[in-house]
This record gives sequence, C-alpha cells and structure tokens, in this order.
Amino acid sequence: MVSLKNLALVAGSLCMAVFSDAYAITGPSGGVNPTSGARATRREIRDFQTTGAAWDLYLQALQQFELKNQNDQFSFYQVAGIHGRPFVNWDGSSGPYNTGYCTHSSIIFPPWHRPYLALYEQLLYNNAKAIAAKYPSSSRARYVEAARTFRIPYWDWAKNAKMPNNVNVRTISVNTPTGRKTIDNPLYSYKFHVRNPNSQFPSSDGDIARYQQTVRYPDANGNSRPNAVNDQLLANQANLHDRTYLLLTRQPSYAPFSNTGYTDNRGQTYDSLEAIHNDIHGLTGNGGHMSYVPYSAFDPIFWLHHTNVDRIFALWQAIYPNSYVGSQTNPFGTRTNAPGGVENVNTRLTPFRKDAAGNYWTSASARSLKTFKYTYPEIVDWNVSPSQLSANVRAKVRALYDPQGRLSRREVGALSGLTHKEAGALAERDFPSLAPKYTIPQDLKNGSSYLEWFVNFQVDKNELNEPNFVHFFLGKVSENPLEWSASPNLVGSHASFTVQNTTIAPQAIVLGQMPLTRKLVAAADSGLLKSLEPCDVKPFLTKYLSWRVQTFDDRAVPTENLPSLKVYVVDQKVIPSKSFDSFPLYGKLTPHTDVTKGKVGGTSGGAVPNPLAPSAPSVNIPAAIKQVKPKVDPKVTPKVVSKVVNKLTHKVVK
Repeated sequence: MVSLKNLALVAGSLCMAVFSDAYAITGPSGGVNPTSGARATRREIRDFQTTGAAWDLYLQALQQFELKNQNDQFSFYQVAGIHGRPFVNWDGSSGPYNTGYCTHSSIIFPPWHRPYLALYEQLLYNNAKAIAAKYPSSSRARYVEAARTFRIPYWDWAKNAKMPNNVNVRTISVNTPTGRKTIDNPLYSYKFHVRNPNSQFPSSDGDIARYQQTVRYPDANGNSRPNAVNDQLLANQANLHDRTYLLLTRQPSYAPFSNTGYTDNRGQTYDSLEAIHNDIHGLTGNGGHMSYVPYSAFDPIFWLHHTNVDRIFALWQAIYPNSYVGSQTNPFGTRTNAPGGVENVNTRLTPFRKDAAGNYWTSASARSLKTFKYTYPEIVDWNVSPSQLSANVRAKVRALYDPQGRLSRREVGALSGLTHKEAGALAERDFPSLAPKYTIPQDLKNGSSYLEWFVNFQVDKNELNEPNFVHFFLGKVSENPLEWSASPNLVGSHASFTVQNTTIAPQAIVLGQMPLTRKLVAAADSGLLKSLEPCDVKPFLTKYLSWRVQTFDDRAVPTENLPSLKVYVVDQKVIPSKSFDSFPLYGKLTPHTDVTKGKVGGTSGGAVPNPLAPSAPSVNIPAAIKQVKPKVDPKVTPKVVSKVVNKLTHKVVK
C-alpha cells in the first residue's frame, strides 16, 4: 500500500519535473559589460535600419521565427498567442479561465509586458547568433559582433507617428550569408501557416478569425491599407506627442500613470500610459489584428509598439524611481488570475518564468531594465546616482518631446555622461518629429504662468458590444464618417481596445484626456480667441467642441447609444520650467462641467461625474427646452474655425 506521505513525495517530484522543464526568460546573454554595467541599447527602428549587419540579422531572425512550426512552443504563433487567442496554456502555466494571459486596465499592465518582450528578444537573439555564424569569413566577425549586442527596436510614435516605411512593404532586401536576397517582409504581416480550426479562432470572432495573414485597417477584401492608417496616425500626431510629454512631466504617481482602470485618488489627471497605448492599437489596426486584444500580438508591429511602451515606462521609472506598483482590483482577470481579484507587486506575471525551477517573474523582480540586460538611448544608468539619472532623463525628455521648446546641443551636452557626439545625436535625431513646436505668446500668459486646457472623459469600453472610437473635434465636423479619423479639425481619437464581441464582458469604465492648448493657441494666433482665460475659452469650447462615436468598420454610432460617455473640460495652471533638466510646475486641475452641458455625452454642469457610478440610460431632452448659450463672437463661425485651428498641428510632411 502506498502511504499518503509517499504519494505527496511522488506528486512533489512530478511538479519539480514539470518546473525543471520551464523556460527561463533572462534576456540576451551578450552585450553586457560586467564591470561597468553598460548594456546594449534598443534603438528606434528608423535609426536601427541604418545599422547594416544588425538590421540584416533582425529581418532574418524574425523571418525564421515566423516560419517556425506553429506547434512549437517557441514559434512566433505560440509566443504571440500568449497575449490572447488561441487561449491555450504556455510553458505549463495552466489556468481555469478561457482567455489569454495579458493584463489590461490593470496595475501590472506595464511590468507584465516587460518579460513578454524579453522572451521575444531572447528568441530573436538566439536566431541572430545562429545566422551570424553562417556568414563567410570575410564578413563573419562583423555579423557575430552585431549578434552579440543585438536588441529589438522600437517605434517612437510620439516623435513620429507615421508607420516606419519598412513595415509597409511586402518584400524587402537583405544581405544573407549566401548573398543579397529579396524576402517576404516579416514586418509587413504574419502569415498563419494553416487555416486555424474553429475552436482556436472561432467564427463568432467575425472577419478577424478568417484572415490568413495579419492586416491593418483592412478593406472589404481583407487587404491592409497603410496609407489610410498613416492618415489617421498623422491626424493624431500632435495629440500623441503632447500627451506623452505631459504624462512624463506631470504624473509622479505610478497607479494613475500605468493604466486606464485606476480611478482612486486620480484627481482630474485622466490620461495614462495604457490609454495612449490603446489609441495606437486602435488607429493602427482599425478592424485589423492590432485593434483586438486577443489577436493584436500576431501583427509584427505590435512588438515595435510595445517596445516603445516599455521605453516610456522606463523613462518614467528613471524620473520617478520611488513610485511603483501598489494594489488594484482587475475586473477582467487573465487566464490564471480570477476576474475581480486584487493584483499587486507580487502577483505572478504568468506565464513568464525567471528560472528553470519554474519561479515566475513578478512586478517586483521585473522592475529594472538591468535584470533583462538592455537599455534605451535616453537611459544611461551606470556610474550615476538615481538623482543624477533622474535629472539626465528629464533633460532628454524635454529635448525629445517638449512641444514649446527644443534644447540646444550645448544644453544637451551639459548632461552628465554624454559625449558631444551623443549630445548632437540626441538634439538632432536621425528621423524628424512630425509634431511641430509651438509657442505660447506672452499676451496669452498671466505673468509667468499660463493655462493648459484639456478634454476629460470617461466611458465604458464594453458598452457598445463592439470596439469603437470616440473622436473629439474643434470646429466643423464632416457629415461623412469616413473623414472623421483623419479630419484636420480632429483634436484626438480615443480607441476602446477590447475584444471583438463585448456582450458578456463586464462594465469597464476607462478614463481619458485630450490636450486642447495647441489648438487654442492656433485660434488665438488667428484672432479668434482673446486669451486662455476661462472667460474666453469656455464660450469658445461650448460652441466648437464636439465628439463623434464610430465603430472600427467606420460606421457612425449615435452618441445616445453610449450613455456611459461623460465629457467635460478642465484647465490647469502651468509655470514653465526654468532649467533644461527640470519640468514645468503644474497646478491643480479645475473642472468646467458647464462647457458641455446640454450636449449628448456632456455633463450636467454640476459636480464632476463619478467614474465608479453605474451609467444611467440616455434621456431624450424635449426640443422645447432650450439651453442658454454663452455669447460668442458671431464672426467666429465653424467654417472660420476649421481654417485656422490647425495652423500649428498640421504642418507635417506626409
């Protein structure tokens, strides 16, 4: 007879056997100086593509990864599938919930993706090393060295939202070990090897389940439309740029910085890293794979996008090193985490294990870039104190993203640890910014300060039972919804990044914020607005601020169908920074709920809406009840506004 003790020992040994086969995610093994701590750098893709050997290895390593048998645990298909579909276990991390492992509207949203990217990078690094060893002796040393320091690139959409050209061509030229060849571009799309069984990509998911390769903003025939994607990304360029700068310079607390689902003690600062991330997903996918949580990681551009998200997270960490993951309820859960459970710094980041014994990464253990052996151009964190690193990164953020100024090469060169050449490279990046600078003239300031203006909104991202955009405009709005996402009067587009059919999904109130100041300064420059003070801005916005709701297949949706949407306006006093390594001083945000009073989706003019309160059904207001509108200059018509409010935001090169 077998004793209970022996059964326990057998069970324990079986568990250890499973754990001993776990795949340890450690990041690439090369490219680290053990003495100084210097690490290889992840580079912006438009810079990375000029590297020669490293670029050649990247394309071939990714191609090899995508061609790997889909049944292999380390194939692109299965690694991408960790995020969502086909809802299967990876590396022995079993869970009772029929969904993917990814976390959204979650306190661990940024750190969960860090070991995910490290896994992707580690597998590409291994491929690159094997490919480099095959080059002829005349060039092998160069390729072996490029493989040793190989790191994945990122797409800095805050600096230049236009998709990199090399992700939009079907074929691409690469120097292989046997000579230059033209190959199918692995960045253009991922081709599914076989039509997936209905149980993995069910027909109930809609068109996305039938495509045989990943697509972006597909037409009726399932073909990607990169020009249409770029049009709407460029229409959002200034919005993405300014939001990134504001997020990094005025949000010192991790929880509201990190995710859209945090509502406690946020105040009126409604933007977050996840919100900006969501909008890139929606604008790039727009009905294609990037726009749906369960399918997004199959699009190769997902990895360029998320590497930039991790970079912004890392910049924020360097600036504010003392704030990090706390506790927050996640209404959705993951494959292994129960819906409605509380996540914190010690929550396991399944399915990512940090050693062969099967121990999982947590937000606590995945906090530092050093752990995964990489860094970014702006983060030189060796041989400097945390305070000096914070000052250095603040200056670099201003050099890259400050919409109202640009640091000179001399100022950038004053940063500790940068050579003159490095300072010049930072001050004059190899790729242009498509978000033009603008200046707030002295007559719009109140002494040394001025007012920033924002649209605040909250909405249940699952309310329409399908993903959607909420577009915000200042000026005339076209009657043709096909023109909304690329309108010259667009302030910005909010994308609900969720699943295809949200009928059974729980209520998910998310918060967002769009900057208005750039547009208002343009209006003032053209004589349409006297000042940035509430007495002038509020009646102007009452008349010209509007919004529209649209599904990812370009259908207009009556705003009444989205009763959870609550839109209002806030202002914030700002004192500009006085040194190149400091940020502006931001005052308290003041809500103006009366600006949107009487508009469908607006507020009543009273207290700020409570994001935790259930949405009320829409109410039809009788036509006989008229709203008293503030006085606005009758010469300022929507047509006039349409011509001038984009003076600054659309001086871009398409």
